[in-house]
Amino acid sequence: RSSSADPILSVAPGSPFATEGSPSALAVDFGTRFLFVADGAGSVVETFAIDAESGALAAVAGSVQDTPARPVAIAVTRHWR
Repeated sequence: RSSSADPILSVAPGSPFATEGSPSALAVDFGTRFLFVADGAGSVVETFAIDAESGALAAVAGSVQDTPARPVAIAVTRHWR
């Protein structure tokens, strides 16, 4: 986490954060509200909400989505496609 007032990265409260398996890629939406985690071992994508003040993550209930193959990369577009 970092802020414009203090551009040094710091550990987010509550980290490290648990995932379903073995994260292979990460992506943050353009509004910096969500972190998407591709899990290559479990063939799923998970979504975490990012707390704007602390940078802490919270798993979004029901957000684990199965993928047809083991994801090795993930990207977010401005139009959520």
